[in-house]
This record gives sequence, C-alpha cells and structure tokens, in this order.
Amino acid sequence: MSNTRRRRVKKVKYERVEEKTFKVLKDMILMQELRPGERIIQDSVAKDLGVSRTPIKKALTKLTELGLVTENSKGQVYVKKFSKKEILAIYDVREVLEGLSARLVAERIDEKDIKKMREMFNRLQEAANKPSSKLYVTADLKFHEFLAQKSGNNVLYKIIQDFGIQIAAFGIGVFRPPKDTLKDHFEIIDALANHNGELAETLMRAHIRATREKIANS
Repeated sequence: MSNTRRRRVKKVKYERVEEKTFKVLKDMILMQELRPGERIIQDSVAKDLGVSRTPIKKALTKLTELGLVTENSKGQVYVKKFSKKEILAIYDVREVLEGLSARLVAERIDEKDIKKMREMFNRLQEAANKPSSKLYVTADLKFHEFLAQKSGNNVLYKIIQDFGIQIAAFGIGVFRPPKDTLKDHFEIIDALANHNGELAETLMRAHIRATREKIANS
C-alpha cells in the first residue's frame, strides 16, 4: 500500500510539471517572447525551464491542438504565424459565438456576477491607461473569457477560449485603441446588467465586427 501511495505522489508531481511547462510555453507565445514563425528548439527550452524533454513534447502537443504551434515534415516545431485570412475567419466565427454568449449571459446573470464584471471592467479601464498594451490585451481576453464562462454552455466556452488565445497569439498589439473599445465594453455590461439579451448580442457582435473590419483594412 505504501508503494502505491508513493507512486501516486510521483504521478501528481509529474502532472504538475507538465501543466506548468504548458502554461509557461503558452504564456511565452502570448506575450511574444516566442514570436510568430520562430522555431522552438526543444532541448534549449527544456534546459531553460529545467525540465526533461518529455513535458516539453506533451506541452507542444497541447499547443498544436490549440493552433499555436505547427510542425513541419522534418519534425521541427514553430510558433504558428497566422495569415490575415485566418484571423478574419476566426473573427467571423467569434462574432456569432460571442454574440450568442452575451445573449445567454444576459438571461442568467445575477447581482454577484454583475459586480464581478464591473470590477473586471474597472481593471480593464485601468489597463487601458497603462503604456503597455500587453496589460490591456490580457485584461480584454479575461473579460471575454469570463462572459463565455458565465454563458452556462461549456462547449461554447471552450471554443471561445481557444479562439481568444489564438487572437492573442496573433499579435500583442491592440487592434483598436482602448478609447474606442472602452465605450463598447461599457455598453455591453450595461445591457447585461439590464438582462437585455437581444441588445447584449447586438452590441457584442458590433464590437467584434468593428475589430474585424479594422484588421481587414490594415
């Protein structure tokens, strides 16, 4: 029995190493410490992180599933470089899904969640006044993920979360300046607080569509 317990402890510890390795690599991509098109040298990354190649390989498999890295015919792994066409396609889907998410949230949100959303939005507003766009992108991503999570639809949440990560990996810069998007967020939150699902969906879709149009015209 004692041997079984020891094996279980080792397994939990190892799984934590894998999860931490995945999170570190994902954050490095999102923050563009590993830039689009850059090759990921597994031995080098393993040495830098102080882990073996096994958790690196498993982390890269998960990152491939998220669409953040790609492997060529030689087995070399690169940070995925999204084309404008791919990004626009993601925004087309996001507009529909996040509009639906906003409608669902408006129907079920309670006072506690409204308060949490306003607090989150206040952090978003503070982030918009910072010189670093990284902070704003991170806050904006968390805001959209929170809405998807509160939709009550786990499938919808997972898809929106994955798309959000891909968008963040595309470029750390903000596609639309905070002075434009802050107004959007204020209006969306007000619609949600008033449980107006139709308006919340309309505003969310317009919010995402405006960003798509800016990318298309860039």
